[in-house]
Amino acid sequence: MQPVNRRDYRTLLELAETLEREFGGYLSTERLTERNGVQASFDAERRAFVYRLFKENTPPALLVSSVMADLDRIEPAAPQGDASFAYVREQLTKHIGKAAGQNDLQRFVVRWALPAVSVIALIVFIYLKYLRLSE
Repeated sequence: MQPVNRRDYRTLLELAETLEREFGGYLSTERLTERNGVQASFDAERRAFVYRLFKENTPPALLVSSVMADLDRIEPAAPQGDASFAYVREQLTKHIGKAAGQNDLQRFVVRWALPAVSVIALIVFIYLKYLRLSE
C-alpha cells in the first residue's frame, strides 16, 4: 500500500506555468516588473514548500527522490506543460539540497525572515505616518 500524498504541488506548478507562458521572450519594463512579482511569489511558495518538506522528518536523501516520484506520478494528468514540471523539479532539487545542509534554526530563519521583515517594515511605516499626522 502506497502512502497518501499530502504534498500540494498545484501552486508551484501554476506559478511556473505562468512564468513560462506569459513571460517568455523580450519584456518591457512593465512586464518585467510583473514577471518579478510572479517570480517572487514562486520563490516564497518554494521556500514554504521546502520548509514543510523538512517538517515531515524524512531523511534529506529520500526527500528529493520522493518529490521527483510525486511529480512523475502527477505529470501525465496535469494541465501544465513539461517546461513547468522541469522548472519545478530543478528549483526543488536545488533548494532541498541547500536546506539539507542547514540545521532547523537556519531553515526556520530562511522560511520566516522575509515575512517578518515585511511586517516590521509595515509597522514602522504606519508608526511614522501616525507621528506625522499627530504633529
